[in-house]
Amino acid sequence: MPVAFTDIAEFLGPAGLLVPNLNVLEPDAQPYCVLAIQPCGELAFSQTFVGNANHSQAIKKFFCFLQDAAVANVDLALSPEYSCPWKSLEDALTADLFPGAGKLWALGCESITPDELSALRQRHPDVIWICETPAAAPGKFLDPVCYFLKTQTNTGQDKRVVVIQFKTVPMGGGETFERNHIISGQRRYFLRNRQVDHVRFYTIICSEALEFEIDHARAVELTMHPAIIFHPQMVDDVRHAGMRKYRADLFRNTCSEHTEVFSLNWARKIKTPGGAPGQPPDNRKGNSAIYIKSQRFDRSDNAIKNNHALGIYYSRWKEHQSDLCIFNFEEYVFNLVNQKVIHVGATVQARRTGPTVIELKKWNAVTESWDVVAQADDGFQSFCQLYETPHLAPCLAEHLTPVDRERLLMLSAGTLDPVPDWHSVVRMQSFICEADERCKRLTFVQEESQASRDFRNDHIVRFIGLQTRVLANEANFPPNILDLRGNFSIACPAAATQFRFNLLNRQNNQNGATVIFLGVKPRSEAKEFYQRLRRGWGERDGKMREELTRRIVVAYSDTDGTLRMEHPVLGSFTDDSEMPSSISSAE
Repeated sequence: MPVAFTDIAEFLGPAGLLVPNLNVLEPDAQPYCVLAIQPCGELAFSQTFVGNANHSQAIKKFFCFLQDAAVANVDLALSPEYSCPWKSLEDALTADLFPGAGKLWALGCESITPDELSALRQRHPDVIWICETPAAAPGKFLDPVCYFLKTQTNTGQDKRVVVIQFKTVPMGGGETFERNHIISGQRRYFLRNRQVDHVRFYTIICSEALEFEIDHARAVELTMHPAIIFHPQMVDDVRHAGMRKYRADLFRNTCSEHTEVFSLNWARKIKTPGGAPGQPPDNRKGNSAIYIKSQRFDRSDNAIKNNHALGIYYSRWKEHQSDLCIFNFEEYVFNLVNQKVIHVGATVQARRTGPTVIELKKWNAVTESWDVVAQADDGFQSFCQLYETPHLAPCLAEHLTPVDRERLLMLSAGTLDPVPDWHSVVRMQSFICEADERCKRLTFVQEESQASRDFRNDHIVRFIGLQTRVLANEANFPPNILDLRGNFSIACPAAATQFRFNLLNRQNNQNGATVIFLGVKPRSEAKEFYQRLRRGWGERDGKMREELTRRIVVAYSDTDGTLRMEHPVLGSFTDDSEMPSSISSAE
């Protein structure tokens, strides 16, 4: 049976301790600050250990991470499963690096044996340790997440507390190592505040997601108690059907309006033992993300651009009317602010606009510190360079935003469904992730599933084809855009022209036109698309306004390589395209 969550108060009270009031769980208008590490490195596995192979380097990285968390006094610090060395934690305890009052660290730690944990607790008797006391089991280990928090005794004395939650559900399927060597925990805690038991904090450790069911009872619980769910992982495929089921169940439920999920995995390019020399790293890790549902989420171009630059990429989880913020897959420390999952007070202050990255840090091996970097690499420029053509330059200009680039590629390829509002990021197909959470962003290329790669390639190839097959030959300019022959520039769709044009007059940046290249298409399909586009842009109050559609050209290729076009006929703008208005040219 699934393991239930137990109120942390049941263990703090008997120890003479007050339940702390954590800032992240206060239902007020003040945002909270998060520091999350997505580590890379090399993994080591043995009968009694899972964690970092390069232990000395990992100790430095995580100690510096904890230093930064303490100095910044962040409200919430997070690390993924099996990542934080116990030596880093012990060094932090010795140096009195600890979250301040009202702050919380939730750290996925390297494995530990019962004997090692007992010795650690004895070395730090000044710390209050709350955890199960599992019996020693030779050849086996515990998989812990540690809550670091500060509270007071009933008499007002400050106390440092470490609550340890052990993984209760080992990885299944073909993954037998953990199943054979883990000591499963029996308790899971939820954190809440002393003054009001309203917002709660839960941790489900990696494969515990397999048994985290959003049944009626849990849905009622989450509706009554808005929640932050932390899901630390060390897994190749975070979108495995069993691992993501709880998120789909959660976000299709009404309780998700005031619930957020932080799914934090290791970075890609992590090395695993047992591979042959020179074997490429496992690139399937990554996919850390924040899941949120809010009517006031800020999806503006500027907000998406700023987060994109610092390594968080927006997608719309359309199936569940939710928002998905995906982390860059590389090793970084993300410093972000977010709004509380619920706000009790004036409605005008209840603005859950979503996470905002304020700082991105990368490990500097020379100075042995996490240094601030100006921008994350989304991989788009390198991806474009693989095509070895100058025809991608128009979508690589520095002044363009990621949304500009994607609109240009989508319009040029004719991916405009629905037509009237195609440019909105909640409707653009490149911004809409699939039901399995798979990202299709064109300007964030670290998602390597075949379907996403095919989607990106199709749009890039059509954009190149637009220039090499259509625009390169002046004979291909039909009468409705004849003025642009030899005098055009490629431009991103803009609000000033209702996001309709990808070509402008090169001399005055006016007289815009829409020229689309569909690639190889049956004539019937291309004609149907042209008519749908024409109706979508031209119909107003049940009437057709031809002046809104006079500058449309839809080009496509027959299977024999013949270039064909659909466009209005000058002098007969009511033409239904059944008349021989298309022009064609064979290569």
